[in-house]
Parts: sequence; C-alpha cells; structure tokens
Amino acid sequence: MKLKRLEIQGFKSFADKTEIVFEQGTTAIVGPNGSGKSNISDAVRWVLGEQSAKQLRGARMEDVIFGGTEKRKPLSWCEVSLLFDNEDRALAMDCAEVMLTRRVWRSGESEYYLNRAACRLKDITELFRDTGIGKEGYSLIGQGRIEEILSSKSDDRREVFEEAAGIVTYRVRKEEAERRMENTRQNLERVEDILGELQNQLEPLEKQAEDARKYLALRDSLRDLELNAFLLQHDRLHERIAVLEEAIAALDAQMAEAEPRVQALGEEREKLNARADALAQEDGERSAQVLEAARALEAREGANNVLRERIAHAQADARREDALAQEEEGRAGALEQLRRENEADIAARRSALEMERQGLSAMERALADAQTEETACEEALEGHKADIMRAMNRMADVKTARARLTGLAQSLTGRLEEAPPCARAMRSWKKPWGVRGRRWRKRARRCPTWRRRRARWTRRCARRARRAKRCSPACGIGPENGTRRFRA
Repeated sequence: MKLKRLEIQGFKSFADKTEIVFEQGTTAIVGPNGSGKSNISDAVRWVLGEQSAKQLRGARMEDVIFGGTEKRKPLSWCEVSLLFDNEDRALAMDCAEVMLTRRVWRSGESEYYLNRAACRLKDITELFRDTGIGKEGYSLIGQGRIEEILSSKSDDRREVFEEAAGIVTYRVRKEEAERRMENTRQNLERVEDILGELQNQLEPLEKQAEDARKYLALRDSLRDLELNAFLLQHDRLHERIAVLEEAIAALDAQMAEAEPRVQALGEEREKLNARADALAQEDGERSAQVLEAARALEAREGANNVLRERIAHAQADARREDALAQEEEGRAGALEQLRRENEADIAARRSALEMERQGLSAMERALADAQTEETACEEALEGHKADIMRAMNRMADVKTARARLTGLAQSLTGRLEEAPPCARAMRSWKKPWGVRGRRWRKRARRCPTWRRRRARWTRRCARRARRAKRCSPACGIGPENGTRRFRA
C-alpha cells in the first residue's frame, strides 16, 4: 500500500483545486513560514476522520473552509481526497486503488466517500485499522509528537506499539465484545427485575383474567340477546310493513276511483277561473269608464267655476270702467288747464335756460384758467416737498452725528472718571475754571503720567482737527462748531 495522490479544494489556504502527487521514494514539502505546509498535514489528518477542531488548529470545524481574502470571496464548502495504491491488497477492499474523500459545508453537514461511494466514518476507521494510518496512527507524527509519546504514560506508548504490531483490531474487537457482554449482562439483570415485578403482579393478574373471562362470557350472552331482540324487532317491522302496504293499496284504489271526479272538478275550476278572469276584465273596463266620467265631470265643474269667475271679473271691470270714465272726464278739464299753464312755464324756462348756458360758458372758461393755475401750484408744491425732504434728510444726518458724538463724549467722560487724578487734572486744565483750574494744572505738571497723557491727548486733538477740516459744516464737527472744545 502506497500513498499516490492528495487532492485539496477549499481547505484552509487552498482556495483552488490543488493536486499533490507522491512519487517513489521520499517526498518533502519545503517552504517559508506561513506558506501552508502544515495545512497539508492537517488535510491528511482531517480526511482520515479527525473530529477535533483543536487538533486542526481551529475553533470550529467550519474554520477549515477557505475564509476569503480582499480579492476573493469565501467558499461554502471544502473537499479533500486521498488516493492509495492497493495492489498488495493491504486494505480490505478488492480494488487496485482506494480513494478516500471527505466533504464539509458551512452549515455543519459532513460526508465521507470511499471510491466515490458514500460511507460512514466507522467504515473508514475499520478499513485503516492495523495499517498505521489514521488520525491517531504512528504514520502521522506532527511537531512535538515524538516528545509527547516519550513523555506520556505507558498506556499511551503501548497504544502506539500495538498499532505498529497490528493487534489493535483484535483489541478493539475484544473491547467491543466485552462491551456487548456487559450490555447483555445488564439486559439480563433488567429482565430478571422485570420477571420479579411480574411475579408480584401474577395474583392480581389472575384475578383480572378471571374477571375478563366472566366479562367475555357475559358479553357473548349479551350479544346473543341483542341478536334475538333484533330478529324479533325485524319480524314485527315486516308485519307492520305488510299492513302498511295493504293500506297503501287500498288508498291507491280509492285514488283511482276518485281520479275522474278530480278531473271533472279540475275542468270546472278552469271554467270558473276563465269566467272570473272575464268578470275581472269587465270590472276593470267599467272602473276605467267610471274614472273617465268622474274626470270629465270634474273638468266641467272646473270650467263652470272659471266661467263664473270670469263673469264676476267682467262685471267688476264694467263697474270699474264706468267709474274711470267719470274720473277721466273730470281729469280732461284739469289737464287742459294744466297744459295752458305748462306752455307758459316752458317758454319762461327756455329763456332762463339760454341765460344759464351763457353763464355756464363763462364758468367753463374760468375753470380752465383755474386748472392751469392749479397745475402750476402743484409743480411748485412738488418742488417744496423735495426741498423739505432734503432738509429732513440733512436733519436726520445731523441728529445721527449728534447722537454718535454724544455717545462718544459719554464714553470718554466715563473713562476720565475711572482715570487717575492726574488725568482728571488734565480735564480740569482744559476748562477755563479760573484759579482752581490753574492749581490743578500746576499739580498735574509734577506727575510724569500726566505729561505722557498730555502728549497723547495733544496728538489725538491734532488728528481730530485734521479730520474735522475734511468734514462738512452740516455734521456739526469743525472749527466753527467748537472742535477745540472736543475732549478725548
């Protein structure tokens, strides 16, 4: 038996399918640290049935699947196949080559194959027993394994030697036989316990069996009685059915005898129905005639009422026309008199209207002159409004400048109040306060701080004077508005 080929796909760092062929002699795998040399031995151990993720340098069994890189996606399964040359029939299989395959998914499902046929892990373990190949065999010795074997207990070293001697199969069979015997012994003890329990229940069971036998006998008797009762009831029902059939036959005969009469009555009923329909139709026609006559009568009564109202209205109109004729005769005389008076009044009004027209023409001319004068006044008023607006704008500018200067003066006054006595003496020196002001000035000249403030104040006043010369007189700042009196 020889190892011929190892196929790895998706196991740890082997993302693509990798095939390693083992030629005659010794095959060594050389590479730098981290190149995946140990992953090959882990793949061999894993395909031989290793179930411990710790032995494979992982936390879970899913860690053996390729986890992906920055450029490649992780895989969902991995597979490792190991091919052996079995020409010498070292393995208990009648074939020249034996291929062992293991496949696992990220869901945790795992499959084992022998020559592409599904099998169990137990079948693989039994196949490679006593061959030195297996997850615990001496053919796979990793880093530190020799030291572990030498430093371990004698029982552990004995297992290695038994594996090399080829007696592990017999030991396993012996252990399995002993385990089966122990299980059989335990089953026998359990059976004895059950027999003892059943022996204690035998007397109650005998009583129950006797009761059951009595129950069965009574049940058979009850069934016979029920059957007899059913047969008796059946006979009675047959007799009753026969009586009922005779009654039905008699009723059928009576019906046959009464059928001609029924037919005659049916024909008579149809005739009566036809006559009733004709009478109903005639009644409907008469009702329609009555309704028509009632409507005609109502129409005639309405026409008579209308005629009566018309006659009454005509009589009232005749009386009214007579009264109006009399009134018209009286009005005709009055209207003739009024016509004469109106003709005289119209002549007078025409002369007055002509005079009014002449006065109106004069007033129109005066109105045109007044409109011309009003236009000139409006133009002058617009000019005055513009002057007033400009004056108001200048006044607003002056008020703004005054408010700004007032705020500045108040700020400077506060600063002077907070200044030392020499600065307040400078303020007093500027005002013409007589002898008191001269005393303050003499006292302030002795203070060096006062002299520095005086020089700074002089420069500031000079700057403000230059700025005031460039300012307009309307803003209130300038030599003519007391710029010399401005205090910093």
